[in-house]
Amino acid sequence: EYAARGGRYSQGYKYSGGNSLASVAWYDDNSGSTTHPVATKNPNELGLYDMSGNVWEWCADNIKGTRLYVKKGGAWSSDKELCTVNFRGAPYPSRNQPCYTYFNMGFRIAVKK
Repeated sequence: EYAARGGRYSQGYKYSGGNSLASVAWYDDNSGSTTHPVATKNPNELGLYDMSGNVWEWCADNIKGTRLYVKKGGAWSSDKELCTVNFRGAPYPSRNQPCYTYFNMGFRIAVKK
């Protein structure tokens, strides 16, 4: 969520990179019901693309002292309320439970320089 908000450069936007969802994300109103290549919309303050919309991101989260995995960011099939930087989807199983795949979910690999 910190990265989606723009880190220390955050402008306090509702979506990752701006307050106009259409300029930063593919979602149900503009996606044509499909995913799109990365970086075809505007980036956020950190230069990160698609932190809102296109595909959900599967993220580790600490909810009430328990490490769970949640979906964040919305997808090409999401309405605009689900694409906000603060929306957190229902918890998914931990790493010790069976894995699931979804047609509109991915993950982001972060590498520290």
